[in-house]
Amino acid sequence: MEIIKELKSKSQPKDRCTSFDHCYNYFLTIEDTTKDIEKSCLVLEFYLASWGMLRDSSFLLQKNAKHFQPTIEYIATLNRDIWKIDVDKYNEQTIEKIIEIFIEK
Repeated sequence: MEIIKELKSKSQPKDRCTSFDHCYNYFLTIEDTTKDIEKSCLVLEFYLASWGMLRDSSFLLQKNAKHFQPTIEYIATLNRDIWKIDVDKYNEQTIEKIIEIFIEK
């Protein structure tokens, strides 16, 4: 817990490590991820890019943001309670739900 506190205290809003927070908060607060599908795709794509997922060695570099539309549409079908599952909420039930979502897709 001390390590997390230390990292958070050093984190700045424009740091790469906050890109997850921006992405997560966008999807957490938007009611319908498909209403502005282009923005939703761009938010997800930029998060992935910030962590190097769009490098030369990745097939994603050859795709545009529209490639993520099926993922966004899938996210829209999930129960909103899924967004409340965080590390501090992990238990047998929530872990099973995460696995179920993973296997389902």
